[in-house]
Amino acid sequence: MLAALTRVRWRQATVVGDGQRHTVELAVWRCVWYGVFGARPVQVVLVRTPGAPDGDDLALVATDLAATPPSSSGGTPTAGAWR
Repeated sequence: MLAALTRVRWRQATVVGDGQRHTVELAVWRCVWYGVFGARPVQVVLVRTPGAPDGDDLALVATDLAATPPSSSGGTPTAGAWR
């Protein structure tokens, strides 16, 4: 399980979902995805409830490395920004 890795660093962020603000924890990193079209760099974002002991509630993968996940130091992106 990815979220059980000891090197995963979680940080808090605020996101908007269903018209409400939610505090979540995010773990973000880049890696290489091997698939039918060869090796491709991707960005992985794991989302979980704050303080969860292990696991994640949602895993997102983006091939757009310029895409930015929600940040606690910037605006409040909606979940639709990462589909």
